Amino acid sequence: MLAHLRAQLDALGVGLGACHTEFVISDGRARIIEVNYRLIGDRMDLILAELLGVPLFEYVIRLHAGEALPALPDPATLGRHARVEYVCADRPGTLVAAPGSVDSPGPGGTRLGCRPLRKLGVTAPLTGTNRDYLAVLHAIGPDPGTVAGALRDFRAVRHWEIRT
Repeated sequence: MLAHLRAQLDALGVGLGACHTEFVISDGRARIIEVNYRLIGDRMDLILAELLGVPLFEYVIRLHAGEALPALPDPATLGRHARVEYVCADRPGTLVAAPGSVDSPGPGGTRLGCRPLRKLGVTAPLTGTNRDYLAVLHAIGPDPGTVAGALRDFRAVRHWEIRT
């Protein structure tokens, strides 16, 4: 499957540069959704740097300056996992209650983060797009179960309220 994905990227001419690819795996095949010549946004670039334990932005600049990169860690062998979840509005209205930013240690060796994406007092329609995101939550930890549980518990004690 990885070889198939790389062949698709080669056919598109994807080369040097800060680039992210979104794809789905279905029926044993990878299907490319989009390729963007930029680091992925929505704080995913920062989470990736933390997960890999590398100075991601420095490496991108070095590549563009023509420098070779040091050996990079293989994500499959890290022994760390990351998960990102978005808190989405479920109706139009004014955001009247929401937690602030969080960046703290969590249970089971996790690191938890919450970044608000909409300010209190903002009134917005419901669009069915990423404009409905109220916050981005993430956890990095030792395994998928620990990470998912930490995020579930983290989310359960926080409250977002939209008044129509």
